[in-house]
Amino acid sequence: MLLSAAQLIKEKNIDKAVLLLESYLSNVTGNQVDAEIPLALAQINLRRISANHLGTGSPQPKNALNVAQMLENILPQHLIHSPGVLSTRIALYLLASSGENAVQTRPDSMKQIVNCIESTLHYYEELGEQNEIYSHLLDNCAGFLLQQGEAKLAAEILEKQLARLESNVSQEKQNSLIKQVLVARLVRAYAQFDRPKAEQTCKSLQAKESLSEADVDTLETTFLYGAKSLKRLGKPSEPTDISDKGKSKRNQIKKNISK
Repeated sequence: MLLSAAQLIKEKNIDKAVLLLESYLSNVTGNQVDAEIPLALAQINLRRISANHLGTGSPQPKNALNVAQMLENILPQHLIHSPGVLSTRIALYLLASSGENAVQTRPDSMKQIVNCIESTLHYYEELGEQNEIYSHLLDNCAGFLLQQGEAKLAAEILEKQLARLESNVSQEKQNSLIKQVLVARLVRAYAQFDRPKAEQTCKSLQAKESLSEADVDTLETTFLYGAKSLKRLGKPSEPTDISDKGKSKRNQIKKNISK
């Protein structure tokens, strides 16, 4: 089945590939479904956005919504809540509210996305599997929600990240920098719905003078990309000269809050 669909895509018959997979899924039920089929269908719908890549076919919001709901009905819990599938579901719901053919509003899509994120985090918390995958989810979900204006849930997730960080006494230096990134993002979230709390939280940010130039450079680099990126980036080998960059991140945040 997947080979046939792949061949159709290679021949630029994207619509036929979608119909082939949809037809297969409509004729199987329950545990008869190969999980790879609905996942492949989801990816094809998303890749339709790149017309140059596939040649023909266009993204269909209605199809995207149907596939997102189908994934939730078909896939087992351990798959539906995996980071990759969560990302796919979020993209499908966003597509469902995009363009002239949108089948629902962006607020409706965001409600479904928030439900996806909350249920996924709850799944890992219930299992007690608060490991690297869970940390990765917290970080990426918080960043996404901040970008989408879902500040309250983003703040809740950032608070969880801070609590986890404070319970980990190893790697004190790196944790201190990660904490500054998290606090800065938390201030950004609070500022959207609770200004007094944002101002109070801002006080826990370290002053520029107490950080090295390398630390400040790292913080500025990771501020918009999440705390986990700090571990990937590591220390800059050549610290950027920040002497003429103006006020510290702390003062910049305070200025934004007071507007």
